[in-house]
Amino acid sequence: MTQTRRERLREVARTAVRDEIKAAAHRLMKTEGAAAVSLRAIARDLGMTAPALYRYYGSRDDLITALIVDAYTSQADWLQQACDMLAPDDHAGRLLMFGLVYREWSLAHPEDFALLYGTPIPGYHAPWEVTAPAAQRNMSIVLKLLDAAWQAGAITLAETYTRVPATFRRKLAEAAAAAGYDVPFSLLHFAMVAWGHLQGLISLELFGHLVLLGEQAGEVYRLEAEALVKCVGLKPSQRTYAILREFLQQQLRTGPVLN
Repeated sequence: MTQTRRERLREVARTAVRDEIKAAAHRLMKTEGAAAVSLRAIARDLGMTAPALYRYYGSRDDLITALIVDAYTSQADWLQQACDMLAPDDHAGRLLMFGLVYREWSLAHPEDFALLYGTPIPGYHAPWEVTAPAAQRNMSIVLKLLDAAWQAGAITLAETYTRVPATFRRKLAEAAAAAGYDVPFSLLHFAMVAWGHLQGLISLELFGHLVLLGEQAGEVYRLEAEALVKCVGLKPSQRTYAILREFLQQQLRTGPVLN
């Protein structure tokens, strides 16, 4: 059914208030952490009554879930858009771009990164049927990149990723099937290990464990991202970094995070 003009205006106004609520929640996450997010605190920030907020989010958990979905969506959008700036047959560039942009998004959205990958919020349990599809987009992107390179005969994988215990193979295959990932087992294994490697470095950096390295924390990450691309037989080009800077300038407007 087509909406009336009044209904459209009402929906626009409702969306604007929802955005204000989310912005207030981000301010709380920045200053006090995700666990401090509450409808009462947000109501104080916005000069509203707490009951008024329930017209937009039925509970704190509903708001947290919306923030999580937004964060995963933003992250996946960055990754997909950046990779698409490179030619489909530039397998090395696209895989390296994925790894580099993963860090750049995290540096540009530290509160969202902490919400997704930091300390669990006490009392909050993410509804799998809502958050899982958003969370799985990132892995889907990198698996498609790997599968395209695999199908083109451009990559090789060490035995580490092909010869594994049957129980692990079966469990990973079950998890992949549940998520809808349809690629060879060895690619799943490599993607999981590579993701854990890069995710760990970003976590160490954002949570203050690499402060003694200063700006070199970024250099360590870039070297490791390149090493992961090289370990499957691809040769990344410095051209990828030029395109990365262009992408970041488009996203951030005020200049790249890259350091």
